[in-house]
Amino acid sequence: MRKSDRLFQLTNILRRHQPITAKQLAVKLMVSEKAIYRYVDDRSLPGIPVYGEPGDGYRLSEGFELPPLQLTPGELKALITGVSFTASVQPWVMRLGENSGRCCS
Repeated sequence: MRKSDRLFQLTNILRRHQPITAKQLAVKLMVSEKAIYRYVDDRSLPGIPVYGEPGDGYRLSEGFELPPLQLTPGELKALITGVSFTASVQPWVMRLGENSGRCCS
């Protein structure tokens, strides 16, 4: 799983607004506790106010909600076109894309 996927999952877990320990997060995301500390400490979650209390765990700031994703009609059309194209591509081409993206994840 890519780091961006884990950060997305981490954000969704924290959106429940219930404290969760680094150990619990590590199990859920299948990474080390050290990775969880790194994700939170190095600001891998920009703009997302994550708070941690020793022994209590991490949580999002009270009342914080992620803004909804709003696309223009042109952006939505481009997204649908891209998804349609991707679905029609041969599997070996998709694997090339996965391999080339490793340097950036």
